[in-house]
Amino acid sequence: MHVLVTGFQPFPGAPENPTEVLMRHLAENPPQGGASFSVRVLPTTFDVFERVLAPAIAELRPDAVVSFGLSAKAQGFTFERLARNEAKQAAPDAAGAVAASPWLDPLGPATLGTGLPLPAMAAQLDALSLPHALSDDAGAYMCNLVFYKTRRLLPERPTGFIHVPYLAEQRDRLSAEGRIAADLFALSENDLFAGARAVLGVF
Repeated sequence: MHVLVTGFQPFPGAPENPTEVLMRHLAENPPQGGASFSVRVLPTTFDVFERVLAPAIAELRPDAVVSFGLSAKAQGFTFERLARNEAKQAAPDAAGAVAASPWLDPLGPATLGTGLPLPAMAAQLDALSLPHALSDDAGAYMCNLVFYKTRRLLPERPTGFIHVPYLAEQRDRLSAEGRIAADLFALSENDLFAGARAVLGVF
């Protein structure tokens, strides 16, 4: 089995992205097990799927796709259960563009469920005593876009989305600069890396 794992670059309101750091770690330290892994760091632009992710899927032909993204509200690893066919037109992307339509796919269903084995992934985090939660709202920005369009393209394969909080060192540095709130939940590098490797180890 070959698994494509993705993270994101920074975006407006998030001057650093822990999933970019995570992808660098996974590239150098792939999870051990039966699967092989490729990683990609995605730009936070509304054309990211057509310009970057879909070509990577066509090239790599992965058996599964696991996407990670930042949520400042996350209280640990947050497993997204539903992708929504909507886009927030008021929020510009990293290039300053806004979504061209309030829908990601005018012919697509309103929602698409995750294809990831969430109970098995949660059990891996429980074994490490790492916090996790379930969510039915992946937002209406880039994370939801990647989640929805990947599910639409690969409905029969295990694909889905996991939100994570800031790294503790990022939160402390950015809050000292007045750029984010100081009381946000955060994970240490060790916990983020160990948790991500654990959930990917189900493949």
